[in-house]
Amino acid sequence: MIRTVEQVYGQAEGIWIMDRGMGSAETLNLLSQENRHYILGTPKNLLKKFNQELGEGTWKSVHPGLEVKLCQSLFGNEREVFILCQTTARQAKEKAIRDRFLGLLEAGLLRLQRSCETARLRSVKMAERRCGRLRERYHRASRFITTAVEKQNYLFQFRRSRPDDQLAWAHRRVGSYVLGSNVKDWTPEEFLRAYIQLTDAEKAFRIQKDDLRLRPLWHQKENRVRALILVYFLASVLLKCFGQMCLQPGLGDDPRNIIEEIK
Repeated sequence: MIRTVEQVYGQAEGIWIMDRGMGSAETLNLLSQENRHYILGTPKNLLKKFNQELGEGTWKSVHPGLEVKLCQSLFGNEREVFILCQTTARQAKEKAIRDRFLGLLEAGLLRLQRSCETARLRSVKMAERRCGRLRERYHRASRFITTAVEKQNYLFQFRRSRPDDQLAWAHRRVGSYVLGSNVKDWTPEEFLRAYIQLTDAEKAFRIQKDDLRLRPLWHQKENRVRALILVYFLASVLLKCFGQMCLQPGLGDDPRNIIEEIK
């Protein structure tokens, strides 16, 4: 894909922007060849490397609800920089999801504990199996709770607890993500502005569902698929041009708001 695009548009001044689903070591090596520039979303586990940076220092507000911080590489690579990002909307969403699964898991574990106390469960293995099924069902919250089943005399007890360090880390990282890049002379605002273009591309493909209302579609022939993508592309260009027209008189950059007002 990279070579095909570069054959058509050239390589000079190009910057490849990809989300974390494509940010593998193989992709990174390919992008690093021949001095290609990139901005990549990084895996979630990389956020732990920036534990100290998340809790201290000065964050810069790019626009309401979005703060960023520029960090140097932690891996000795002078050509690479990292951009820490925190968004209010993402914080609220991730916290709501975590609290929901945590509440469901604790409710299930509380029922299991009561069953142990009333001797409804007759073996440790049975209690462990039920506990394992609960943790598997609510796996998003399972790392925040430790469980143990202990046999004492002729009875057994079920215990659960919350590790404080896990919850503290979860609270610190909620709503945060990291971008990696080998572009050295950009500001955090420029990085974010470029990376957000991914969202614009995704919105372009959602035009088919929301604006054109053309879904579901079940095309199987290549020429029909190409024609469909052409329609999406033209609709996206039209929407972009309309957005630029709205910017000039100070009406914002989302033409959908203007369309709704006209309606």
